Amino acid sequence: MLNPIRLAGRQQVRHFSRSVSFRKDINDFPWLLNKSPPRITKFPYAEAPASVGWMKILPASLQHRLSVWLASRTVHLNTGSSYFPEQFLLGATFASRRALNVLSQHLSHPDDTTEKELEGMLSHDLLERYARAAKECLTGDEEISINLPQIYDANLGDVWVTLGSSVAFTHHRSYEIMEWMTLKLCLKQPGVEIEEESFRDYRGRVAKGLMEGVHIRVDVEVDADVTYKISRGDEVLLYDEGRRTLLVQFETPYFEPAHTMVSGRDPDNGEPINDWSWRIADFDQLLTKEKLDNNELIP
Repeated sequence: MLNPIRLAGRQQVRHFSRSVSFRKDINDFPWLLNKSPPRITKFPYAEAPASVGWMKILPASLQHRLSVWLASRTVHLNTGSSYFPEQFLLGATFASRRALNVLSQHLSHPDDTTEKELEGMLSHDLLERYARAAKECLTGDEEISINLPQIYDANLGDVWVTLGSSVAFTHHRSYEIMEWMTLKLCLKQPGVEIEEESFRDYRGRVAKGLMEGVHIRVDVEVDADVTYKISRGDEVLLYDEGRRTLLVQFETPYFEPAHTMVSGRDPDNGEPINDWSWRIADFDQLLTKEKLDNNELIP
């Protein structure tokens, strides 16, 4: 079994004292340790909205599996059966390892080259969060290293799909956001009272919302050996290693309108052609937990 956090020197296993200022700062860097509990032990999935209240007769676990299946089908149909999920998961493991290597380099020695590479691999919010954490928790002469020396497996976790205009997340009064488990539908508010809206108009409003935009997030559960080290010169200040499940969330760009997710079809097999790249949006639910705590909407 790999060792938990340890302080190098005479190879004694010990925990860091919180009374030493720089060690306290180092321990506050937002990387989940091997023996730490998950940041979110039970995710607060949204229950079925009133318009489909009949679904509440189904157990929550079954509703969750159904929503993930529907979301997965959306990804499958728009990226191709030869790609999702097998090729996606394979690429996710390589991308996770590379992203953590480059992130370690950038946090230790910031420069334009690594920043530009990270901008293509990490979401803006995630990169900004770790850059801010480095300024708050490190003095500037430490080296930080996060590596995945061995990856054993990768599996799909939750798949999240948002349909509708992204404007809904900034103009709350003009839109209603219907949530169910891992699915969201953003609809423009009707021009009349909801009670006065005909079923035909409602159906048209839903159909329009479905085509206005799409955004997808996929959680990947990476079974890997994870090593995490912070050092200053030859002195190792913090060391943690162990085999655990690293939860990596990937996201697409926000496509508006929705059909722009697919730029064409392969003339030989009819598979979708995608001219965009996935980005890592979260590690171990760091941003997800912070947004939930702040009651922020997650696209």
